[in-house]
Amino acid sequence: QARHREHPGSVHKMFSRFASASRRAARHARQLSTAAAGDGSGFLIAGGVGVAAIACMAPRADEGHAAAPSIQADEASKKLLSVLAHGEELAKIAKVKATMPDNIAIQKFDFEYFATLDPAQQTRLLKCLKTGWENPDSGLGCYAMAPSDYDEFAPFFDAVCQEYHKASADATHVTDWDASAVGDKGVLDVTKLGLSELSMRVRVGRNLTQFNLPGAMDKSERIAFEKAMLKAFDKLKKDPAYGGTVYSLSPDFGDGEKNPNLITPEKYAELVKKHVMFKDM
Repeated sequence: QARHREHPGSVHKMFSRFASASRRAARHARQLSTAAAGDGSGFLIAGGVGVAAIACMAPRADEGHAAAPSIQADEASKKLLSVLAHGEELAKIAKVKATMPDNIAIQKFDFEYFATLDPAQQTRLLKCLKTGWENPDSGLGCYAMAPSDYDEFAPFFDAVCQEYHKASADATHVTDWDASAVGDKGVLDVTKLGLSELSMRVRVGRNLTQFNLPGAMDKSERIAFEKAMLKAFDKLKKDPAYGGTVYSLSPDFGDGEKNPNLITPEKYAELVKKHVMFKDM
């Protein structure tokens, strides 16, 4: 059987490419991890060089070789490549980690833990953290996209929650709806505090388990969520103790369906002036 022999010149070219690309990869990886030196992100340097080595070891057709057959990457290689695919995001996280010590989510982000996740999980976790690097001065810096994220990414979210609530790992939250100890037997008269009538914002999106949390909601799901809440609002409107009016910001309900509660421009401006409505919505 004939044995293939590498021409000395082609071997020299192959390893020259290897050395050159490895240096470029190392420089790029150092840029990603320099800002976060000492926090475990140093694996990026080795990862960058390793991928460069893999890329350069395959002979090129222009050196007199047939195209190299594709090689099935093992799971470790796939994870490494997926980590490097998020290099831009990881560089931003590293920069914020080094400069913003009060950003809890970014400080609790662990590069080595991230590397153990499969590609889909890595993408998902970065979505949860996106607000953290886009708003470096954030005190929290993350939002779960669905209730299941708390379990799927428990090593990350547990660390964040424990830091935010100053709780131990074995702490158990007890919900107590007894308001009798607040104010005057459960009634808080704000006028006694020298305050006039107050407006209150109630977040409801995080209490309906059949929907994603806001960060992962698309337009159709947000409309479905609003329609679900209208049933509760109708009951409040009919209750003499509450009443009220629904002012919606959704232009329509899709597929040509009009939104009967769409706020008018005049009413929107009025509520913004009263500091009841968000600006620029």
